Amino acid sequence: MVLPMSAGSQPISIAALTRELDISYGYLSRLFQAEFGTNVVGYIRRRRSERAEHLLRNTTLSIKTIAASVGLPNLQMFNRMIHQSLGVSPRAVRSSPAELATGGPKAQLGPPAMD
Repeated sequence: MVLPMSAGSQPISIAALTRELDISYGYLSRLFQAEFGTNVVGYIRRRRSERAEHLLRNTTLSIKTIAASVGLPNLQMFNRMIHQSLGVSPRAVRSSPAELATGGPKAQLGPPAMD
């Protein structure tokens, strides 16, 4: 099963997937878990975060524009998503050196670990 980040210019949604595939949410969840090892919501969240990180690092688009382009027009939700997945704010992602863009754990961009 291959799923795009977006369908045309619209970000993907679970409702759109179930309509497009003509299956129930429960069946989609079971198929998705079997194929990807994660649930649908987690997958969409991860893909949004990866795309947002890419856009923050590689474009000059405003944070508001990037948030809307990954399907989160609410800046507070976007900021929370980036902070949860990367450990820092969108502005910090944008200003951090490109060599840190490895997609690794949060600790790469966040504060040093306290031993």
